[in-house]
Amino acid sequence: MLCVLQTQLRFSAAPVEELLRLLCEREGLRQLAFLGECRKACLAGTPFPVAWQEALAGGTADTLGRDGRAQLLSFGEDLGTTDLEGQLQRCELYAQLLGESLAAARETQKKYAKLLPGVGLLCGLAFAILLL
Repeated sequence: MLCVLQTQLRFSAAPVEELLRLLCEREGLRQLAFLGECRKACLAGTPFPVAWQEALAGGTADTLGRDGRAQLLSFGEDLGTTDLEGQLQRCELYAQLLGESLAAARETQKKYAKLLPGVGLLCGLAFAILLL
């Protein structure tokens, strides 16, 4: 999402509402329902930072996790408030931060994916022993 946003900013310098429209129409980003909610709120007259916060606070952003949501909230506060170069730099920064968070989440998933089947087996054996 941030890479698409960065590219659109660089080549079109579109306003935030136009960027939201473009993001909502992208095939790979349609699963990010909070973008659509934010766009609807903006079209209804809600200022972008408020619409962004409300959309991320809603239930459609649950898959982002607490850290991802916090980083995107911070990103939304800055989007559209600086000049073009500042916005491009913010996109790069948050893309890097979210990439690091994603790598950490994948590492945690690998660690627990190996641990949980063994724990499940031991719990099952303990339950079977208790039944006997």
